[in-house]
Amino acid sequence: MLRRSPLFTSVSILALSVGIGANTAIFSLMDAVLLRALPGLARPNELVTFERWQAGQLLGDMGYPDYLDYREQLKSFSGVVAEASTRLSFAEGPLVERVASELVSGNYFDVLGVKPAAGRLIAEEDDREGRSEPVAVLSHAFWQRAFGGDSHVAGKTIHLNGHSFTVAGVAAREFRGTQPQAQTDLWLAISLEPIAMPRMSPDTLRNRANGWLRIFGRLKPQVSLRAAQAEVNTVAARLAQAYPVTNHVRTVTLVEGVGLWSDDRAELRRFLELLLLCVGLLQLIACGNVANLLLARGAARQKEIAVRLALGATRGRVLRLLFAEGMLLFLFAGILSVFLAPTATQLAVSVPQPAYAMRNADVHLRASVLTFALLATMLSSFPFASASAWKASLVDVVTWLKEGARGGSGTKSRLRGILVAGQIALSIALLASAGTVIGSMRRALAANPILRPEDVVLCSFDLSIQGYSAEKGQGFYGALLQRVRAMPGVTSASLAFTIPPEEWPGRRAIFYPGQEPPPEVLQGREFELGIRVDTDTITGGFFRTLGIPLLKGRDFEERDRAESPRVAIINEKLAQRLWPGKDPIGQRISVPEWDGPQRPPVEVIGMVKDVAARSLLSEAPMQLYLPYSQEYGGRATLVVRSGLGPTRAASALRGAVAGLDPLLPLYAFQTMPEHVAASLWRQRIAVGLLGAFGLVAVALASLGLYGVVAHSVSQRTREIGIRMAIGARAEQIYALVIRQGMNSVLAGAVAGLPISVLSTVAMQKSIPGTKPHDPWALGASLLLLGGVSLLASYFPARRAARVDPVVALRYE
Repeated sequence: MLRRSPLFTSVSILALSVGIGANTAIFSLMDAVLLRALPGLARPNELVTFERWQAGQLLGDMGYPDYLDYREQLKSFSGVVAEASTRLSFAEGPLVERVASELVSGNYFDVLGVKPAAGRLIAEEDDREGRSEPVAVLSHAFWQRAFGGDSHVAGKTIHLNGHSFTVAGVAAREFRGTQPQAQTDLWLAISLEPIAMPRMSPDTLRNRANGWLRIFGRLKPQVSLRAAQAEVNTVAARLAQAYPVTNHVRTVTLVEGVGLWSDDRAELRRFLELLLLCVGLLQLIACGNVANLLLARGAARQKEIAVRLALGATRGRVLRLLFAEGMLLFLFAGILSVFLAPTATQLAVSVPQPAYAMRNADVHLRASVLTFALLATMLSSFPFASASAWKASLVDVVTWLKEGARGGSGTKSRLRGILVAGQIALSIALLASAGTVIGSMRRALAANPILRPEDVVLCSFDLSIQGYSAEKGQGFYGALLQRVRAMPGVTSASLAFTIPPEEWPGRRAIFYPGQEPPPEVLQGREFELGIRVDTDTITGGFFRTLGIPLLKGRDFEERDRAESPRVAIINEKLAQRLWPGKDPIGQRISVPEWDGPQRPPVEVIGMVKDVAARSLLSEAPMQLYLPYSQEYGGRATLVVRSGLGPTRAASALRGAVAGLDPLLPLYAFQTMPEHVAASLWRQRIAVGLLGAFGLVAVALASLGLYGVVAHSVSQRTREIGIRMAIGARAEQIYALVIRQGMNSVLAGAVAGLPISVLSTVAMQKSIPGTKPHDPWALGASLLLLGGVSLLASYFPARRAARVDPVVALRYE
């Protein structure tokens, strides 16, 4: 029977597969980034993460002395490990590249249950300060990429950050590290921190206040998370009493599993649950559409069903036949959705986004994803298939065989109209949601402070991992800027530590001169004391390169040297906070250091316009700018404004850097529009998916509306013929038919308005910057759907207006 109606069958299967496939795609994302344990870990359900909270803020990372205390004092764990991420300079002959690395405690691989693929892994004896022969463990992927899978790689010497290391071995293929969606290239012992992380302070391994380590633990058998948390609380209280300066407001919370921090996990969960809710609406639209088609098909088959019943078939037998046909449609759609889902998922993860999110997520089909697709198919198919089958089986045999009654009762027509109205309502909600996100992106891009961003290119480099001293690094910065600024086509160039918009800017506590606490107090209470401001380290020309207006004072200049009086530039918001109503130029700010001798306060020499530095969708923070000449940092981003175009500019910058240091690797080449787009990854994913699903929903709703109106016209052919025979004009027939279709649209619009409002309110919590009750998004959605619906009603109306009265009166 389905083969005899190929158009009905193909449209139904395609509509359902899109809905089920969309739900499966979002679930597969949730499975990959939230539900699935990281690969290569033994018994991952026993692993927990230690999260540091201080003064009510989740800071996550902990200091090395705290780690040692928890490791020694906790009895609920079979092992507690520590790790820290860094980038290293890996040199193999003339090739130098930055590699993703982890500093780990000596018990790291043993506690996580990771086995070697070759050689051995890091052990306790490797994690001792002063060890004469530092070793490294390679990931399986890095071993294949850099060494071609050499089976004799263990024992070889490699060079990292200019130091010699012996390769101890290779980790198992399936183990990629404990950072989700990020492939670690190699692992070193934590005791090698001075070599691997030269920008850190010299006494980092003895600094209790400096949070830089992620801590994991494996619970002993039969130990519950609650019992372990109670013991952790006891140890935290003991440390707070022993070290009141650093630990008096410090607590630790245990979180099941390893990978994302709890706040990142919660943010991703809200985002993906919102997408799952939206594609659930699409699934309802698709099911309503197919239910409409099944009702229309049932109405057309009522004479057939009457004949079956008259020949002796029971109503139950007919009901089973119709139900089986409906279930078969859903089954075929579920199979097709399994092939459509990976494509939609890959489109989502291809959007540039932060490493903690969904970049490079492994979204292959797994048993859990296939089970979800099966459940989605069954849950959506059973009510709609059974309801349609039951409705179609309610045939008055005597009436049909006696009078050849026309199909489609008034009840069925009303039911189909209600289904269409429901599709219209849900389509408006989806379109309004997509329109709201588009509106937030438009507002964000309009707020971008960067003038002509297409002319700005960025690239980053790290001198610290190349072994540069501060003096040598300052010389490199000056020489590089001189070379770049002299290049043809370059109008300005500068260096900066972070470029707005940046989700993770530097932050520091500042004070009025004379109010700053001692360094040992500040280290333990940085988030409680002083005024927290965003900081950036830059060179002169930064504001001119990005087009940020300098409102008062001057920019950093050659005279602002390391030995000169310290200077700073602030934004309007910070000036108003510190000296409301006063001229900030010439005022002083204390910016205390954590370690080393304390330096004098900085003098404010300029004030710039507020810039949405963290996100284009957030308010401008209080911002403090310090010069690289007085605040040296080994890592920097080169910002260049030119008319060369991205490709030529990138080639020229590589040449300029190679002329100074051919072994210095450059990374993160970007144009400013690409940099901005990466900060709007949530909005871009939502716009792409919701926009596509919204358009599909419109097509399905319009198809359903067309089917209802066309079926109604076929049922009213005799009536239309009579109307035309007694003088009805073509435009009156048009109005009659179109009015019927638009009544369903109007009912759907009325029902869709509150749903749209609720959906956009829900989006506000999941997608930053979205504003509920966006009249432009809602109005555009209504206009689009109204126009498409009018077109869907027009074609049946045109066919009705061309009915020949003579033919119509002879109908049946």
